[in-house]
Amino acid sequence: MSVIHLVRHGESEANAGLATDDPALIALTDTGRRQARDLAEWFSVQPNAVMSSHYERAKDTAQPYAERWQLPISQDAMLHECVTLSPRIVGGTDAAARKPLVDAYWSAADPLMRHGDDSESFAEFAARVEDFRQRLDTVADGTVIFGHGLWFAMLLWQLQGFTYADSLAMCAFRRWQVALPMPNCGVYRLTGSGADWAIRFDDALYRRLHHGQTPVETDVMGGA
Repeated sequence: MSVIHLVRHGESEANAGLATDDPALIALTDTGRRQARDLAEWFSVQPNAVMSSHYERAKDTAQPYAERWQLPISQDAMLHECVTLSPRIVGGTDAAARKPLVDAYWSAADPLMRHGDDSESFAEFAARVEDFRQRLDTVADGTVIFGHGLWFAMLLWQLQGFTYADSLAMCAFRRWQVALPMPNCGVYRLTGSGADWAIRFDDALYRRLHHGQTPVETDVMGGA
């Protein structure tokens, strides 16, 4: 049995609705940087390894936590967020300008459709997540992974046994992901091996980070 924690990055410029360019270079806002510092202080799980996507917002969220435990941050090319829209086409636009294009992407419900040659289809994105899922057993016990909301949603979707191969599955995934979004610096704990993983959200840490509620007991995820 292994325990792996998943941490979404802090608030980014895109999350705040600001104009952005290269998806890999989207920065944390001041709020996101504060969230990263608070996470490092309050998320008391001592990791055996720290992993991150290569996107700046994920690495910058991981940095204070990795420094606290004096560990390097390793990167995995499979962990970056889904590139639903072509950066070449939408570069420099803000969230309001991109929303109709994002809505059209999901409304089309075509797993093979790509917005541009520098973006991903839903099928390509899901296959990339599956590639990592098939390697979960090779991830060291005690690893904390910093990444992205849509990516983690797809991983959890697959771990629950849902498919992603057709239009029906794409629509179902989108409804589920929108209805249960992963908050900035939200943390899930995965416990298991092979095809069997239990999933638990750290609600106490979420309440402390986003609502200022100080728990009576420790913030260690999964505590009594």
